[in-house]
Amino acid sequence: MYDQARAAAEETSEERMEFLFSLFDQDGDGDISMEEFMEKMKEVCTTLTDSELAAVCRDCDKVC
Repeated sequence: MYDQARAAAEETSEERMEFLFSLFDQDGDGDISMEEFMEKMKEVCTTLTDSELAAVCRDCDKVC
Protein backbone atom coordinates (compact mmCIF):
# COMPACT_ATOMS: atom_id res chain seq x y z
CA MET A 1 0.00 0.00 0.00
CA TYR A 2 2.85 2.40 0.77
CA ASP A 3 4.25 1.91 -2.73
CA GLN A 4 0.87 2.74 -4.33
CA ALA A 5 0.50 5.88 -2.24
CA ARG A 6 4.04 6.96 -3.09
CA ALA A 7 3.48 6.36 -6.82
CA ALA A 8 0.25 8.34 -6.73
CA ALA A 9 1.97 11.23 -4.96
CA GLU A 10 4.69 11.29 -7.63
CA GLU A 11 2.25 11.55 -10.53
CA THR A 12 2.20 14.91 -12.18
CA SER A 13 -0.91 16.93 -12.73
CA GLU A 14 -0.58 16.31 -16.47
CA GLU A 15 -0.43 12.54 -15.96
CA ARG A 16 -3.58 12.66 -13.84
CA MET A 17 -5.39 14.70 -16.48
CA GLU A 18 -4.30 12.29 -19.23
CA PHE A 19 -5.59 9.36 -17.16
CA LEU A 20 -8.93 11.06 -16.51
CA PHE A 21 -9.27 11.99 -20.19
CA SER A 22 -8.62 8.37 -21.16
CA LEU A 23 -11.49 7.23 -18.93
CA PHE A 24 -13.90 9.25 -21.08
CA ASP A 25 -12.22 8.79 -24.48
CA GLN A 26 -13.29 5.18 -24.83
CA ASP A 27 -12.39 4.79 -28.52
CA GLY A 28 -8.99 6.47 -28.10
CA ASP A 29 -9.47 8.96 -30.93
CA GLY A 30 -8.31 11.95 -28.87
CA ASP A 31 -11.80 13.44 -28.58
CA ILE A 32 -14.56 12.88 -26.07
CA SER A 33 -17.85 12.61 -27.92
CA MET A 34 -21.11 13.53 -26.25
CA GLU A 35 -22.01 9.83 -26.27
CA GLU A 36 -18.76 8.88 -24.51
CA PHE A 37 -19.22 11.68 -22.00
CA MET A 38 -22.82 10.80 -21.24
CA GLU A 39 -22.09 7.08 -20.92
CA LYS A 40 -19.31 7.64 -18.39
CA MET A 41 -21.21 10.30 -16.46
CA LYS A 42 -24.23 8.00 -16.14
CA GLU A 43 -21.95 5.58 -14.29
CA VAL A 44 -21.09 8.29 -11.77
CA CYS A 45 -24.09 10.65 -11.69
CA THR A 46 -27.13 8.45 -11.85
CA THR A 47 -29.50 11.26 -10.85
CA LEU A 48 -28.86 13.48 -13.90
CA THR A 49 -31.16 13.25 -16.90
CA ASP A 50 -29.89 12.94 -20.49
CA SER A 51 -30.74 16.59 -21.15
CA GLU A 52 -28.85 17.71 -18.02
CA LEU A 53 -25.81 15.67 -19.05
CA ALA A 54 -25.97 17.12 -22.57
CA ALA A 55 -26.04 20.63 -21.07
CA VAL A 56 -22.96 19.86 -18.95
CA CYS A 57 -21.17 18.54 -22.04
CA ARG A 58 -22.03 21.69 -24.03
CA ASP A 59 -20.79 23.87 -21.14
CA CYS A 60 -17.51 21.94 -21.06
CA ASP A 61 -17.08 22.48 -24.81
CA LYS A 62 -17.44 26.23 -24.31
CA VAL A 63 -14.67 26.27 -21.70
CA CYS A 64 -12.25 24.10 -23.64
